[in-house]
Amino acid sequence: MPATTTATSGATGTAGSGPRKKKKGRRARLLVIVLVLALVAGIGYGAYWSVSTVRASYPQTSGTIRVDGLDGNVEVKRDGYGIPQIYADSDADLFRAQGFVQAQDRFWEMDVRRHLTAGRLSEMFGSGQVETDSFLRTLGWRKVAQEEYDTVLSEETKKNLQAYADGVNAYLKGRDGKDISVEYAALGFTNDYKPSEWTPVDSVAWLKAMAWDLRGNMQDEIDRSLMTSRLDADQIEQLYPDYPYDKHEPIVTEGAVSALTGKFDPEATDAGTVDPNAVAGATEGLNTQLGALSDTLDEIPALLGPNGNGIGSNSWVVSGRYTTTNKPLLANDPHLAPMLPSLWYQMGLHCRQVSETCKYDTAGYTFSGMPGVIIGHNQDIAWGFTNLGADVTDLFLEKVTTDGYLYDGKTKPFTVREETIKVAGGKDRHITVRETNNGPLVSDRSSELETVGQKAPVANSAPDRADGYAVALKWTALQPGHSMDAVFELNRAKDFTSFRQAARHFEVPSQNLIYADTKGNIGYQAPGTIPVRKQGDGTTPSPGWSSAYGWKKDPIPFDELPYEYNPKRGYIVTANQAVIGEDYPYLLTKDWGYGSRSQRINDLIQSKLKGGGKISTEDMQKMQMDNTSEIAALLVPELLKINIADKDVREAQKLLEGWDYTQEPDSAAAAYFNGVWRNILKLAFGDKLPKELRVEGECLNVRPPKSSGPVDEQDRLVRECGRRSPDSAQPDGGDRWYQVVANLMDKPDSEWWKSPRSRKDKATETRDELFARAMEDARWELTAKLGKDITTWNWGRLHQLTLKNQTLGTEGPDLIQRLLNRGPWDLGGGEAAVNATGWNAAGGYEVIWVPSMRMVVNVGDWDKSRWINLTGASGHAFSAHYTDQTDKWVNGELLPWSYGTNAVAGTTVDTLTLKP
Repeated sequence: MPATTTATSGATGTAGSGPRKKKKGRRARLLVIVLVLALVAGIGYGAYWSVSTVRASYPQTSGTIRVDGLDGNVEVKRDGYGIPQIYADSDADLFRAQGFVQAQDRFWEMDVRRHLTAGRLSEMFGSGQVETDSFLRTLGWRKVAQEEYDTVLSEETKKNLQAYADGVNAYLKGRDGKDISVEYAALGFTNDYKPSEWTPVDSVAWLKAMAWDLRGNMQDEIDRSLMTSRLDADQIEQLYPDYPYDKHEPIVTEGAVSALTGKFDPEATDAGTVDPNAVAGATEGLNTQLGALSDTLDEIPALLGPNGNGIGSNSWVVSGRYTTTNKPLLANDPHLAPMLPSLWYQMGLHCRQVSETCKYDTAGYTFSGMPGVIIGHNQDIAWGFTNLGADVTDLFLEKVTTDGYLYDGKTKPFTVREETIKVAGGKDRHITVRETNNGPLVSDRSSELETVGQKAPVANSAPDRADGYAVALKWTALQPGHSMDAVFELNRAKDFTSFRQAARHFEVPSQNLIYADTKGNIGYQAPGTIPVRKQGDGTTPSPGWSSAYGWKKDPIPFDELPYEYNPKRGYIVTANQAVIGEDYPYLLTKDWGYGSRSQRINDLIQSKLKGGGKISTEDMQKMQMDNTSEIAALLVPELLKINIADKDVREAQKLLEGWDYTQEPDSAAAAYFNGVWRNILKLAFGDKLPKELRVEGECLNVRPPKSSGPVDEQDRLVRECGRRSPDSAQPDGGDRWYQVVANLMDKPDSEWWKSPRSRKDKATETRDELFARAMEDARWELTAKLGKDITTWNWGRLHQLTLKNQTLGTEGPDLIQRLLNRGPWDLGGGEAAVNATGWNAAGGYEVIWVPSMRMVVNVGDWDKSRWINLTGASGHAFSAHYTDQTDKWVNGELLPWSYGTNAVAGTTVDTLTLKP
């Protein structure tokens, strides 16, 4: 039995963290010693740290701690991976303990997040963050979160938020930064920053960060406009093809908005008559060169993924009619940016006796810094999320003067606020935020953006552009909402009715919600505040000076949003594909994911059910690791038909013979094919895109844009270098590009297949000539990266994951980065595979988003559920639980998920008692 110690809430006890596997503990000790030696030698900071400095922030995980404000004893039971299960007798104690425990393991992460969401990173990291802070202050995440807390959220939610904040502050009380996390000790060498108390609004603001990275098609809206400098309207349309409903099923295949009730009816077959104005029409060609805005967005830290690109998820649920358990099975794996520690924190929140004063018995994945469980289950239901991708942002061109902005022929005054940005080690910076009736002027945050709109083609009725239009952002998340209420309502939901009521309040970000319960029911709900546009379809910027544009007062009514309940097919798949068919009367978005992952999951389920088969927990787990490439299945048969004369290239081509299109980490064929795919995209599309979309630093000799210069100068070549981050450049190789190429396969003489000659290659005129050149280029690219001997090639060596500490691990001295970061790991999977280890084909092969966690919930027999996190429970860089789940995650393994009291007791390694 662990020794019992007593400590105040501001002191670290000596009971330690209980028994550990010897190998993990030895590695952690070695890392501590290495870090100390590095810092003793003056690496990075030129100062002395002792071993005690590094270990000072290790949390006490056994024994007893007295915590101010508790009404009764709270037990925190951690398993061998440091995953906590909390047991309390009241809601207040439960959430107070959640705040305390998350602060123990993750406060540095929480603190950085709240400074980000408030636009206060400069207070921690100095003047290099002023531009980011200025943009985020302009958006006003923290301001909206405060309004939400003050005027919208329920009293019960506010009590829970306050209890959580009290728990965080109980942990912080009496602790210096170095006692909280080793990063504060490092920060202390550059400034005198000290952590401040946590507030409820700090938690609410995190939902705005979620909504930002899951905001939908804003980048596509910008990119379409940027393309106008080099491509005509027909060419741009070819690069944004329609969703392929004929081969990729939407989520909801049954039901319609009923003409009788005006509500969505899962069993209806006729949509009836709906207001035709609810369906957005075409824009009037309001394209603009928004490269500077795109550059600014590239600088905003991507908390969930690379500026919204590639962010997706898989979730599916199978009815007990078709499972070996005779109860539903539910799987979920959100695809987000890899980070260290993981975005997710696994946890159980248990009332010892569920009652009116203690309402929760739930477990799953939480966000550090926010109370409640985001994805998981309680004793009655399970739920999962994927990004719906609804178009909830629009950019508006604004005709502005020093006095205001033009609207319906009159000048209206700006709404103005002043913001002061405090800078560590420097002077305060002051900015003025201007807003129109559409939203904040994001163009004010960059000197380049002062000329945005100078070349925008607009209707003849548009006002004189003078020095250019300003750009305003309209976004649903900039209005106070109830999403924080929805988190607690989901945690308490007992059936599909209460689940849908919670979904009604989940306004931003708009997510696909899947459901299963212990009675055998399965379901789906599309929630969210989704605007109805007066005109336009949200694919390009709109004129802000006319009331004929903009959004209608009311969004799509919740009761008219698609949902399903026990569909006849017996399963539901959501993986960012279209939600519903083309006859749905409202516009959700024009920019769905194109459904490669979702259709593969549908196909895997259907193949398993053929002939009366049933699906097991192991089958669900295996599906999550499916590495099949849809684009390989399309292209490889054609690539093998091409006659290759060069013996070295032919040797590589032979790798594709007999390949089953799976992207295993040890596959040489997958490595070569993905190299060919990357080079096809570059030759056919990438070299034809404007510099604002191409990878930063990659330069080409190109003809001037079609809109510039006299006719006799059009053949003159100019040197032009890309400007975009490798993580967000185009063509990124996602399933939109699958569809683009699929549409061109029967057009072998298309202009897209033409590419200019290079120093070593002649120009291509046809599809097969371009394919042959791509195979040659890929051969020599992979030779440079992997060596000439193709027997040593494999996909994993190209496609590697490195987990980076989110601050010093990306910006600190090189040695410190190596000490704080972990990896690399060689991965299988790929872009738009079910095992979605994302990479950007324009930027390279490095993994830039991943299944951030995986779970398979065994509904009703909860203790047979399984889960895994990308990293570990701890945010402390030298803890045994920093990355102790990562190797298993890489191999597709899942951990047992204990939920019931007896199961938790059987896996408990450490018990910490929090006392009043």
